[in-house]
Amino acid sequence: GEVRPVTRNTDWSDGYAMSSNPSPDGKQIACCWAVGSANHCQLRVIDVETGNHKILYDDPDKSIYLEPRCWFSNGESIVVAVNDATVAQSQLMLFSLNLNESPRVLRQLGGRWPESVSVSPGGSYLVYDLQVREDAPDRNLFLMATDGSNEIEITTHPQDDTKPLWTPDGRGLVFISDRSGREGLYFLEVTDGKPVGKPRLLVENMRPGRPVGFTSTGAYYFTTSFSWRGDIYVANFGTDGQKAEAERQLIQQNEGFNSLPSWSSDGQRLAYTLSGEYLVIREIETANEQKIRLSPRLTLKGGRIQWTNTNSVALYGHDFKRRGIFSIDIQSGDVAPLAQGSPEEFSIPQFELSRDRKTAYYLRSRDVVARDLASKNERIIHQGKFHSLALSPDGERLAVASNRAIELLSTEDDSHEQLYKADETQVIPAYAGITWTCLLYTLTLPT
Repeated sequence: GEVRPVTRNTDWSDGYAMSSNPSPDGKQIACCWAVGSANHCQLRVIDVETGNHKILYDDPDKSIYLEPRCWFSNGESIVVAVNDATVAQSQLMLFSLNLNESPRVLRQLGGRWPESVSVSPGGSYLVYDLQVREDAPDRNLFLMATDGSNEIEITTHPQDDTKPLWTPDGRGLVFISDRSGREGLYFLEVTDGKPVGKPRLLVENMRPGRPVGFTSTGAYYFTTSFSWRGDIYVANFGTDGQKAEAERQLIQQNEGFNSLPSWSSDGQRLAYTLSGEYLVIREIETANEQKIRLSPRLTLKGGRIQWTNTNSVALYGHDFKRRGIFSIDIQSGDVAPLAQGSPEEFSIPQFELSRDRKTAYYLRSRDVVARDLASKNERIIHQGKFHSLALSPDGERLAVASNRAIELLSTEDDSHEQLYKADETQVIPAYAGITWTCLLYTLTLPT
């Protein structure tokens, strides 16, 4: 039951660990180590007992992000997914803990990225999931020898097959698929590197999550995502503000994991997130949906989605190195930063866009900042320790909240006024937020 730090970096400038993966014996941890503010990562292995670091891979001339995917059972080699952002290419690579052995490229992935990689108990085969094409979100399972040869596609269902994991006896693998319309756990027998028969359903209606692994007795453990729990409902309201009919659930699939809904300006499309891993664009009239995979390029950090124009949306997240506001082109899936900084600067996942979509308002180091999206010039509107902000429907005022007060700021000049001040026994909670009503131009205050 003891909890203790393995790394002892004192601040972000020392670098920090991401995507950690413990060795089979639990004595070492492989991780992606972000090197200070530099735009690259190292592959490091950290001794759990001593905290000593061994650098297996470092190329400071490239913008590298990597994820250690699986260890060989002997604890001497690691399969790692490596992305080089300078050329927008990814690879599956094999690294040995023996620094005298050079890393080997097992598979060129292009612009694709595996969610999971698993090595068979005997160390002969790798199985992994991959998009069928770079422009398609749906994934199939692929299997190849651990020397990178004899790759075959072992599932070809049009729905998602993801997160494969070999069983401890090596007879086959389990994976998660939504081929029935809801995510379930399936088993596929594999003999001599080839699938035998069809996948068999083991557990239906699983919640989206990630495999942890098998115990020695064959029990399968997995995580479920609680960060992005929710469902999306719609309801019609009359001009008097009263609900005209009962609400109905708009999104039926993947119940419990749909969140952050945002209407397009014409009301014909809805953007939302699925499990925090996908941006989904839904055509209201046809119910057709387009899924854009966010991870690993971007990790959502809460907040909201806002349409920047008819072809792109903005959201708050964290890319391989920096946190901030990002724009996503819904046709190409390209991700571009609108405003970025360190996790300390962008610790509050809130932003607003002006009505003409030319200016972004957000909290940097908890000060209120306006940024011209064309020129990228910034100005501090108001200094303070704010945790919430909301733009008025006419775009002329910003309401901002700290723990003790709510203020109104002009978006045109530096004028501001205090709207509400809490007494000594009150605290305005950050999680509640503040909201302008659409019709009355009043504020809903958190309680």
